Amino acid sequence: MRHVLTVLVPVFPVHQLKYPLFAVSPGGLTVTLPRLGSRVRVSFLAQRKAFHYGRLCYSQQLINMYANITTEHGTMTVEFFEKDAPHTVANFVKLAKEGFYEGLKFHRVIPGFVAQGGSPNGIGNGGPGYTIDCELDGNNQYHDLGVLSMAHAGRNTGGSQFFLVHSREATAHLDGNHTCFGRVTEGIEIVTQITQGETFSVEIIEG
Repeated sequence: MRHVLTVLVPVFPVHQLKYPLFAVSPGGLTVTLPRLGSRVRVSFLAQRKAFHYGRLCYSQQLINMYANITTEHGTMTVEFFEKDAPHTVANFVKLAKEGFYEGLKFHRVIPGFVAQGGSPNGIGNGGPGYTIDCELDGNNQYHDLGVLSMAHAGRNTGGSQFFLVHSREATAHLDGNHTCFGRVTEGIEIVTQITQGETFSVEIIEG
């Protein structure tokens, strides 16, 4: 399958670089995506220097990555909002691949509102040992049935806990406060069947 990748190559000092990045050599057109390990080919207009640094702009269709969240009621398939919340998605994927979520509980389930999980101690005040910033400016930052969103104790304090939305009506006030980073595309009926204390696991599928 051939993929088309849009690359922006502004020239600026190395100390100003921000993740994610790529480096392009005029002698070779292969680019490595450092966070995902994927490899693609790009075309570019060589400028004055041997290496140009810039931001890598890629699409969800290129990566074709999703998650299966398996519960006692079945498996839900989740597509990610990687364009809108790239760092939140990357954090969730990293934790899932490390097995962090294996056997954890949905420790907080409020019917009509959310099902929340991801606390390693099972009582809602645990995390991975670090925090991540919120990403609230994307196009998909609206809570609705089946949306996957980050839980936190205040702006920029998220880590591993997330919640699955039960309804738009009860969660609209969370827009602009919690990062929406995915949505259930298959098995959405399971979202409202989850019970408090139910265990789950997360598998990342790439292809």
